[in-house]
Amino acid sequence: MQVFKVFFKVLWKGHKVPIIIYTVIFLVLAFMFAYMGGDSEKMFEQTELNICFFDEDNSAESRSLIDLIGKNNNMITLENNNDVIIDALYYKRVDCVITIKNGYAENLASGNTDKLFEVRKMHDGYSEILMDMFLEKYISTVSAYISAGENLSDAVKNAEAALSEKTEINFANFNENDRSVNYLVMIYFRYLSYILLAVLINTLSDLIIEMNKKDLRFRTDCSGIKTSEYTFQIFAGSTVFVLLIWFIFMLVGMYFAGGMYTGGMWFAVLNSLIFAIVSAAIAIFISCFSVSGNAITFLTQIISLGMSFLCGVFVDQSLLSDGVLKAARFLPAYWYVKANDIILVNGASAIPETAPYLLIELAFAVVFIILTVLLRGYRSSEK
Repeated sequence: MQVFKVFFKVLWKGHKVPIIIYTVIFLVLAFMFAYMGGDSEKMFEQTELNICFFDEDNSAESRSLIDLIGKNNNMITLENNNDVIIDALYYKRVDCVITIKNGYAENLASGNTDKLFEVRKMHDGYSEILMDMFLEKYISTVSAYISAGENLSDAVKNAEAALSEKTEINFANFNENDRSVNYLVMIYFRYLSYILLAVLINTLSDLIIEMNKKDLRFRTDCSGIKTSEYTFQIFAGSTVFVLLIWFIFMLVGMYFAGGMYTGGMWFAVLNSLIFAIVSAAIAIFISCFSVSGNAITFLTQIISLGMSFLCGVFVDQSLLSDGVLKAARFLPAYWYVKANDIILVNGASAIPETAPYLLIELAFAVVFIILTVLLRGYRSSEK
């Protein structure tokens, strides 16, 4: 097992630092993804702005608008002085300062809706842009009621009622039917397909390319090792390396599970192991082309991010179009995510339904392994 030993000597001497760095970085990402996904409902809480109003019109209609905006935001009082306003905006004591210009009610009633406000802010953040959109929507709603024949007072009341309605949002939860499955575990395993692809392509491809450089390869060839045996030992070394990386992520997964995996979670663990093998097979196949380190980083982003977006890692498969899903069926991550979602909803009872998906993932690994062996054999015969 000469090549097998050299594999780990090269790993330890020249690649241990990058491998540790990549692993730590993606472990941090795994925590971020899991907790962001687990707290998805909190991501949609409405943001309250600190707003200062100057009402030059001082009409019932202008006061009604101020009261409406004040229901969901913090109203700040400032001196109507340019230096004071700029200072408050700069130090973020207020997010925006809105001046309702004189003649607001009269212009609104006549349909002259240009330049009803002066809005001052330091930058166009999401919240500030939403406030601009709200003002435009409010004015257009009032104008629509006026166009329908209502007087200004009724139009303002109806617009306020329409814009004050709340829409109830229900968040889909994959474990609605099986509360015994930890939601964080589901999120963690789901994003693990992206993590495994990114880590293994970044590390394993570069490591094998180093093994295939002329100095090392010529020494190996002098020993009389056959190409098939060389490839087998590379696969053996890669397998041990992949299992080590995968085991680290499984230990982290136990943190989200609150201890040892139980029930259907073990089938999710098996699913992740199979996908780790698929990711390794892809990484080894890429190494056949002896690309540079920068090219490997570029390919990692293309493959891992592209596959994740298309296959339902970042966006649930139920939200993707039929065309995207049809294309995603030709990618292994699609079957991983599909199996993972079913496992973590139905637990151990999902095993018969998801077993074919795992076999499809294994088929992808076999295809890449065969392609690697054929390509290495072809290149060896050319020398």
